Amino acid sequence: MQTLTQEDFFINLMDEEYIRKLSKALNEPNWILERRIQAYQNFLQLPYDERIIYAKYTDFSKYNLKHLQYTFHEPLSKEALPKIEELTASIDKEKEIFAIMYEDQLVMTNIPSTLRDNGIVLTDYKNILHQQTFLEQFKDRIDEIFSQTEKSKFTAYNFAFFTNGLFLYVPEGLYSLPPFRLIHLKENNTNSTIIQDFIVVKNSSINCLQEFYTFSVNAAENAQSVGTDSKSPVKNLMSIVTGLTLSNNGEANVGTLQNLSDDVFLLENRFSYVYEDSRLSWALVDIGASFARHVLDYYMKGRGSEITDLSVVLGHKEQKYDIASTLYHEALHTSGLIDNKIILAQHSHAVFKGLARIPSAGAYASSNLSGYALLLDKTAHADVIPALDIDTNEVRAGHAAAVAPIDEEQIFYLKARGIHENDAKRLIIEGFMESVIRQIPYLPVKNLLMIYLDQKLDHLVYKSAPPTFSTLLPLVNQIKA
Repeated sequence: MQTLTQEDFFINLMDEEYIRKLSKALNEPNWILERRIQAYQNFLQLPYDERIIYAKYTDFSKYNLKHLQYTFHEPLSKEALPKIEELTASIDKEKEIFAIMYEDQLVMTNIPSTLRDNGIVLTDYKNILHQQTFLEQFKDRIDEIFSQTEKSKFTAYNFAFFTNGLFLYVPEGLYSLPPFRLIHLKENNTNSTIIQDFIVVKNSSINCLQEFYTFSVNAAENAQSVGTDSKSPVKNLMSIVTGLTLSNNGEANVGTLQNLSDDVFLLENRFSYVYEDSRLSWALVDIGASFARHVLDYYMKGRGSEITDLSVVLGHKEQKYDIASTLYHEALHTSGLIDNKIILAQHSHAVFKGLARIPSAGAYASSNLSGYALLLDKTAHADVIPALDIDTNEVRAGHAAAVAPIDEEQIFYLKARGIHENDAKRLIIEGFMESVIRQIPYLPVKNLLMIYLDQKLDHLVYKSAPPTFSTLLPLVNQIKA
C-alpha cells in the first residue's frame, strides 16, 4: 500500500485528483475508484436536501461547507494506544464482541475464543480490500450504498472521500450471541473523519451497539464546549454512512449512541435493507455534537419484514438536530413504526421529518409514525413534520405530531406534594421519553442508552458534569446480557 504524506491532504477543496490519490493509496480496484468519481460528480450537482418541501427547515447556507476537507491523520501515537487499552481493560473479552476505531484507524477488535470458528468477521474496510474473495462478495453491499449517491448529497460526499470504516459479517444460523459493540472515537481537533460502517446478517439474530464519542489522547475531553458559531467554517467534521443488510428470517436489535463534543459537525446517513420475515429495531440516542444531521432510510424488501425506528434527542446550548426517517414498504404485509421524542432547552433547535412510502407493491402494509417535542424554555424551538405517501388502498397507516412547552401545571402539582422543581421537571421528561424506551427490545441496549440519558438529564436539569467516554465506560461495562 502506498503511503500518503501529510502534504497530500492539506488542500482547500477535495477534488477528483485527490480521489485518485486516495484510492491508489488504499490499493482499491478500479471499480471502486470509478464509483468514487461518479459519487463526487453527484455531490457537486445535488441539492442539500432532495425533498424541496423540507429545505427551508434546515438552511445549510448558515454553514460554510465549501471547504470541507480531510486532514491527514497521523499514525496512532505511542501514548494513545495505552490510554485506550486502559479505558477498555474492564471489558470482558470472553463475553463481548467489539471493535474500536480511533478517527479512521482500527485500534483493536475482539471476538471471544469460543466464537472464532463460527465465521463471524469483524474488521475494517482496509483489511477487506486485501481479501479478494470477500471483497467480491462485499461488492453488492458497496453498490447498495453507491446507488444512494444519486439522490443524497452527503452520501455522495461520504462515498467519494471515505477512508475507512468497520465491517461486521454474521453468517447463517447464529443465535444467542453476545452483544456486538462498534465504538468510534473522534479526536477533539479540526480533523475531518469520513467513514462507512457495514453490518451484514445472514439468517441469524444479533444485538449491536454503535457508539460515537469524543476522545482526546493529548488534552482533556471537551464534551461541553460552547455551541459552534454557525457562520464559521465547518472544521471538526464527522461523516458516517452505515449500511445494514438483514437477510431472510433474520433479527437485529441495534442501538446508536451519539455523544460527540459540542464542536463537532455530524452528518450521518443510514440505509437498512430488511428481507422476508426479518425484524429490525434501531434506537438512536442523540445527545452530542453542535450540529447533527441524520438521514435514516429503511427498506422493507421482503414479505413480512418489520422495522421499528426509535429516537430520543436531548439538546441544549444552541445544539441543532435534523432527523429524517423514511419507511419504504416495498413488499406485501410489511410493518413499520417510527417513534421520535425530542427534548430541548437553551436556544437549541430540532427538526424531525418522518415519511412512510407505500407503493402498490406494498399492499397490506401497516405503518405508523409519530414525532413529539418537549420544550423546556421559551428559547428552544422544534419542527415536527410527519407525512404519508400511499399508492394503494389496502393499508393501515397513521401519523401524529405535537410540539409543546413543559406543562407548568404538572410542575406545580408535583411541587405541591413536596417534590423539588428540578426533580419535578426530570420526572416529567422521563415520562415523556418512556414510550420510546419501553419499545427497545434488548435489555443491555436499553440499559446502555438509559445510562447516557440519565447523565445528560442530570447535566441538563441539575447542571452536573456532562457525560464523557472515559467517565461512563466503567458504568457501561457493568451491563450484563
